[in-house]
Amino acid sequence: MVVSYMMKITVSSAQMGAVAGFIKGHIDIDGLTVNFVGTAYGRFSGHNISVRFSPAAKKKMVQRGLDPEQVALDAQQALITGSFELTDNSAASE
Repeated sequence: MVVSYMMKITVSSAQMGAVAGFIKGHIDIDGLTVNFVGTAYGRFSGHNISVRFSPAAKKKMVQRGLDPEQVALDAQQALITGSFELTDNSAASE
């Protein structure tokens, strides 16, 4: 079964480490908002982002007829291509 949805991704926190970056944010999908955390890599084999949801977020998605794994893949692709909003993270840069 194919489920069509609109997704808006907002990254609220981003911290760079020596090997990877760590991001936090939320995804709005047709009126449902779920938080995510992610790990961004990109030094040696190209850009990649691992998106993870809490068990509660996954449960909310399943209740809405969404596949959490597919949402994670779609979010990963959107993040890699820059299809997201970044909220003011000025406190993190101080």
